[in-house]
Amino acid sequence: MVGTIAPVASQWRLALLRQVAAAPGMTGADVRRELGDPDESFDAGSTTIQALCARGAYQPVPRVAGWHRVLVYRDWVFLQMVFLDESGVVICMTTSIT
Repeated sequence: MVGTIAPVASQWRLALLRQVAAAPGMTGADVRRELGDPDESFDAGSTTIQALCARGAYQPVPRVAGWHRVLVYRDWVFLQMVFLDESGVVICMTTSIT
């Protein structure tokens, strides 16, 4: 059991570090410089992101108003979701568990 605690702890640490790496007011380009390219990116009208949220693939379901694009970073069982407004500025960042 001891052997499994360290990897889990390091994944939690990475998820927390990523969460503070993006902050409201940063641009999407700033986020990419800090976190690298996202695993996925969706526009607000994307049926893919709507379907994933509707079937409960993201818990909790993100409830962010006014977003235009979301950058999704996958870390272990976490999804770090960076929500950008129409001008490409970060509104907020959420963590969901898959």
